Amino acid sequence: KSRQMMFTWVLAAYALFKSMKRGDVFYLSQGEKYAEEMLDRCKEIYDNLPDEVRAPKKSKARGGKWNTEQLDFINGSIKSFPSTEDAVRSLSGKIVIADEAAYHRFAEKNHAAWGPALSGKESQAIILSTSNGPQGWFYEQIEAARRGTSGLLFRFYAWFARPDHDQRWYDSEKAKYPNNLARFVRENLSYVRGARAP
Repeated sequence: KSRQMMFTWVLAAYALFKSMKRGDVFYLSQGEKYAEEMLDRCKEIYDNLPDEVRAPKKSKARGGKWNTEQLDFINGSIKSFPSTEDAVRSLSGKIVIADEAAYHRFAEKNHAAWGPALSGKESQAIILSTSNGPQGWFYEQIEAARRGTSGLLFRFYAWFARPDHDQRWYDSEKAKYPNNLARFVRENLSYVRGARAP
């Protein structure tokens, strides 16, 4: 995907919906700050839902948490982790979201941990990122999905998929990268092949 596509907000809403309905959602980010920001987004969405839609929080007396790492509801939870060597190990859940996975230092080890953690026919892995060039675990997963050999569905969203990103926006953003045009192109892709830019 290209940068600034608002996917983190969409995924926050999706994680909230799924965890309030039934099941545990694990969110992996590239660092602790981003993991906390994801839960802040979930809390903001939750606080703005109508009362009749909001699922009850699990009480502290029943072991419920509502902090910078975990949000617990009666029927499920959202747990947010930075991508560390042992993130998600020994846990089981319904959904894993690996956001900006191309920048996860321990992506392959994380996958070895969360792959078995997904349980049941409704399990889902959502792996997304802006490009970080033609190397690493995320790149390998994308290429396998494009070939149809991984069981993952491949989706690509160019910079112009966002309605307010027009050519004027693109040209204005491009001007901010006079000394690193390759990075700009890699992060604001127009087509899939651009993901292979060094």
